[in-house]
Amino acid sequence: RRQALGGFVRCRRRRAAARMFRDIERSLSRYVLTIAAINATFGVLVGLAMWLLGLPSPHLWGALAAILNFALYVGPAAMAVILFGVAAISFDSMSAAVVPPLVYVGLNLIEGQFVTPTVLGRRFTMTPLIVFLALVLWLWIWGVLGAFLAVPLLIVARTVLVHLAPRFRLT
Repeated sequence: RRQALGGFVRCRRRRAAARMFRDIERSLSRYVLTIAAINATFGVLVGLAMWLLGLPSPHLWGALAAILNFALYVGPAAMAVILFGVAAISFDSMSAAVVPPLVYVGLNLIEGQFVTPTVLGRRFTMTPLIVFLALVLWLWIWGVLGAFLAVPLLIVARTVLVHLAPRFRLT
């Protein structure tokens, strides 16, 4: 940041660049806090669902679901496998052992396909379609890492565009 700001000779442009960096930092911080809140809520719901299903230590599964939800695709897949293993040990029949991972996958689908894009779209004044398309594009280009970085990259691009072309709005 210092090197980038040091490259500007004129004070006015340096201040404008500093405002842009500050806005990027603020937006990315809001994004991380929003995702953390969504994941925490998701963890509470998973814990409640596992408690209702009679799985032992539901608070543990809720906390693990919240933490693993930060790792796109890999975390939820690992969580589903873990829940199946615990349910297979805890319940007498295989049909009962399949229910907790299916409930988890259902909750994860609702969170990942509807809740997160809608909340991020509203919080960052971007349509959920743009958020979804960014996820698809960066997932296709860089795989799981791209999906993880898609929304932060979109937020940075939006902030830079707003500062460079104030009339341009990515909404």
